[in-house]
Amino acid sequence: MKNKRINNKIFKLWETHFPNDKRVYAPLFYDSFDKNSLLFVGMNPSFSARGFKSIFKDSEYDKVNPLKFFKWSNISKKNEFVDQCIAMDKYAYTNYSLYFGRPIEMAKELNMPWDHIDLFLYRETSQTSFMKRIHDKGKLNEFALDQLALFKDTLHTVNPKCIVVSNAFGRRSFVNI
Repeated sequence: MKNKRINNKIFKLWETHFPNDKRVYAPLFYDSFDKNSLLFVGMNPSFSARGFKSIFKDSEYDKVNPLKFFKWSNISKKNEFVDQCIAMDKYAYTNYSLYFGRPIEMAKELNMPWDHIDLFLYRETSQTSFMKRIHDKGKLNEFALDQLALFKDTLHTVNPKCIVVSNAFGRRSFVNI
């Protein structure tokens, strides 16, 4: 498994919060990080089967059904799929210019390596649904707080030269870590 220390913590977090939930997707897992990189921090990984299908068209992942592959119930049975998740997400990063085009341009302009991590690892496209997942009675719930603690640990591992947080809620959350 790549980035074993962090990804094992992510795996355990999902095992704790979603032991038998067949509706939940696998979290975002991480490849190795470039030290002194330009780090882009997002809110949470979006999940769109149609988006993945579009990005994966005519690639080695063309036949993958994202709705089935990324189900936590599949990944939790075989953590060797973690590296496959990482590879597919990495492919999506480099081929999804709508979101990652600007970070790639900035990193090239600055002649710096770049990485991307999310404050929260839960795959959800709807911001409204996602906010319900991490809040209880207007406050961050235990699931959210566990993810922010893991984010802080990941941030120390990355040890970036510069951090760019591109989401307003993400900026507020980041400042309070």
